[in-house]
Order: sequence, then structure tokens, then C-alpha cells
Amino acid sequence: MSSQTSNGAPTGKPRRSLARVNPQVKRQRLKPLDSDQNGVRIVFDVRGTYSVSFSYEPALAAQIRKIAGARFDRDADVWKVPVSQYDALLEAVVGMRSEYVLDGASRSDIERLVAALGAQGRGAVGVDSALLPRMSDYHPVGEALRGEIIAVNDRYAAQQLTRFDGRDGAAFVTLHRLAELGERVFRGDKVCIVYGEDGRATVSPMQTIGEKLDSSLGQSVDGVTVMREGDTYTISFDFNPVLSDLIQRVDGTSFDRERKVHVADANVKSLVARAVDDMRKEFIADRADREQMQSIVNGVDGAKVHDADVSDGKAYSGRVLAANGRYVLQHVGKDHVALHRVCNLGAVPKVGHRARIAYQNGRGRVSEPQPERSTCREIV
Repeated sequence: MSSQTSNGAPTGKPRRSLARVNPQVKRQRLKPLDSDQNGVRIVFDVRGTYSVSFSYEPALAAQIRKIAGARFDRDADVWKVPVSQYDALLEAVVGMRSEYVLDGASRSDIERLVAALGAQGRGAVGVDSALLPRMSDYHPVGEALRGEIIAVNDRYAAQQLTRFDGRDGAAFVTLHRLAELGERVFRGDKVCIVYGEDGRATVSPMQTIGEKLDSSLGQSVDGVTVMREGDTYTISFDFNPVLSDLIQRVDGTSFDRERKVHVADANVKSLVARAVDDMRKEFIADRADREQMQSIVNGVDGAKVHDADVSDGKAYSGRVLAANGRYVLQHVGKDHVALHRVCNLGAVPKVGHRARIAYQNGRGRVSEPQPERSTCREIV
């Protein structure tokens, strides 16, 4: 039976489908890239996309990022690569798998070296040689990893964070990729390694808190300046009640109102060094919490933020916009927002509620007349 149009007229030969198979899809069908070997898995889906998965390694991620159109799907925890990049993916995966094998060999080598050194160290203190060092490549952002570099090879360095004669004789060892360190390290180096958000690390010579105090004399470091004057240290900083409390805990410390500095006895250097180290850490944390509050204020049209006046009789009323561990942000007028220090308050008012905060003797008494529904949030 011949094909006809709707009015009965013949149409001739049947039309061929106009749809054409993507040449890259055709190549995938003839020679699929789907595979799972040497740490890299590739799966092709019907929508014309490759899903590429592997344990995170900077060198592997760097290679796949070079492929045009490649993107990381956080929900699926895989890299997505369009089928149009068949050739680029084929080339990249060869290099990725080669890198995986080389990296694995180097990691096994550094672990073997650490285990051997661990056995020697445990034998020296008479601890059961079956107890292996506890190795990890966990690098908490911003935390100082202090210790001696005990082994190095072409790709890795091992840093001992504790000695072998601890509670059970095991050592805690952190592994570092040399490519992520800001400078080369060598066996025997005693260093402080700090990782940033980008996965890169800074390396500096390890110092005791006493040495840190000495090296910072006369300089403003993280908001705190320390000077050596004869048999005393003078410590100055912008007003912060928490910092004041930390230095005043050192026995014999006094406050010179005329010079606006705290004065501590140099004979208790270790205590002063510890207090100053804690003060500088608190300054950094306080600044982060304060900036967090400021970012919220920036979202309120025309609002101006100011520190709450803690003088006797000063009071503030209004809705609490936000709170974190160190500050409470309160809307107290059309264009005014007050910033209260949590350490100065008798209680922390609820976010989204109206509150009255009245100061007496530097302390704020908090009362909440009426709760109010709000989309404001508390920040942990």
C-alpha cells in the first residue's frame, strides 16, 4: 500500500527521519568510555553526559577542570562532562589514572617509612611494637599543625604531632602533599603548618608561645601590642572586656590608667605569653563575629550600626535582628542598630523578639515584653 496525503494524493517514497545521531554519541556507542579502574570511574548516561568520580586529589581535579564544560555536581558528588568532550575526556582520564597510580605508590612508601620509624621509636621506650602510628591526612582549616617532619619522599611529608611515649605509645602523624605546602620541608624540620580555605598551606618554623612573644615585641599582632620595659611587660589593645579579663588573670598585673596599658611582671613570662596568645586568638574570633553582624546590617537599607553605650542609665528597645556567640544586634530606631556584647548582658534575648536592654554598672539587664514573629535568625 502506497503512502498518501490527507486528501488521498500519493506522497511517493517514505520520508527518512531528519534526526541525526550526534557523532560523539555514536563514538561512545562504538567505543564506550565507561570504565572503573585505577581510582577513576566513568559512566555515560542517556542524556549525553559522562559522570566521572574519584577520591579527591588536587592533581586529578586539576586535570578534569581543563576539560571545556566540565562541572562538579555537588549533589551527586561527581564531575559532569558533556559527550562533546569525548576526546578531551579520553586524554584526561589516561593522565588521571597514571597520576593515581603514582600517587598511591608514593603514599604507600611514606606510610611504610612512618611505620618503620614508629617501630624504632616504640622499641626505644619499650612499648608493644605491634601498635602502629595513627596516620591521617585530615587538615582542619586555620588550625596550626605543629611538630617534626619525620619522613619525606617525592610527593609526601609526614609530620609527627605527638611523641611515642603518650598514653598508649601510639604516635599521631599527619601526612601532607608537598604540592600543597607553601615551601619545601625536610626531615628533621620542626614546623607549624596551617591550611587555608583553598587547600594550600603555609609553613613556618615552630615556636613556643614564649618565642612567639619575644619575636612580636614592639609590634601590633592581631590587635595586641607587647613592649618590654625593664622588669615588666606592657600590653596594649583597643578596648575589649574579654581581652582585659584574659590579661588580668595573670598574677600581679595592673592597669595604668594614664598610659592606658596593662603592666605585667616579666618574671612570669610564661603566664604573660599564654595570656597574650589567647588574647590574639580571641581578637581574630571577635573580629569574625563582628564582621558577621556588620554584614547583616548592610542588608538593612540606610541602617547605621554603633556599639551599645554601657554607661549607667543607658537603655535600648527594639527587635533583635541577630545573635552569635559574642554579639547581639538590635534594631533600636528607624536607621539605627545597636551592637551589644554578649559578655555584658545578663541574658541573651531571643532573635526576632522585641527586647529592652538597660545598663547599670556595665551590665545589661534584658527584658522581653512581647514576642514577635520574624524571619530573623540566630547565628551559631
